[in-house]
Amino acid sequence: MKHSILFIFLSLFFFSFSQDQLEDYYFQRSFKEDGIQYQFHVLDDDKHGVWFYKKDKVYFWYKAQHILSTQGGASGTLLNGKFESFYSNKQLLKKGNFKKGLKNGEWMEWRGDGSLLLVEKWRNGELRSFIFYNKNGKEIKRITYQRNTFQFETKDSIVESKNNGVKEKIIIKNENGEIVRIERRKSNKLNGVQQTFENGELIKSEKYKNGILIEKEKSDKKSQENESTDIKKDRKFFNFKKLNVFKTKKDKNQPGQDE
Repeated sequence: MKHSILFIFLSLFFFSFSQDQLEDYYFQRSFKEDGIQYQFHVLDDDKHGVWFYKKDKVYFWYKAQHILSTQGGASGTLLNGKFESFYSNKQLLKKGNFKKGLKNGEWMEWRGDGSLLLVEKWRNGELRSFIFYNKNGKEIKRITYQRNTFQFETKDSIVESKNNGVKEKIIIKNENGEIVRIERRKSNKLNGVQQTFENGELIKSEKYKNGILIEKEKSDKKSQENESTDIKKDRKFFNFKKLNVFKTKKDKNQPGQDE
């Protein structure tokens, strides 16, 4: 009896395992184009696909030995699941995942020598962020997208852009990564509060409107220090004792005073 149950269990296990392998093989596609080898999976036609294509998203689909991409629609079998492409020297070119024709999750891209070039983060066809790397594997540029906003960051600066680039916040850093300047722009003109920093402290703040200085909210820190020093010097050389403002003269005619 025990042997029979074990046999049935093992049979079901290997059957399910082989079914998964067969299904994976059935939905896998592979072809070569312009020296690039592609390996990917497509969506099962029997499964629920896309009822309504969103006009602002790009869908990837497969037809007649070609991978095509179309904004707001598709006319072939949607890519779904694991995707890989390779250089002619067998090195990885790109690797990521699709979900019903849309890029989803982490996507990575390499140079021909195998060094990492780019890492992207996707969510249902929307690019959320990407990071560029140099050949030594160090991050050299980062861009993060949010609703109507994206942040662009390099080794020495960060750019936060809103409303399709109409409004921008530019954060400039020195070689040590310290913020030295924050600029706010509108249509590529200084607009709003502009700030200058030194050793992490705000030393100057100015307000612009359409590229014109309208208000100096805070003067230069060094100027303030110099001004403070001058005031102290003036107080030092100014003798308040010589003033009679704080002295009260005695009236000789006051009662109780000796004549």
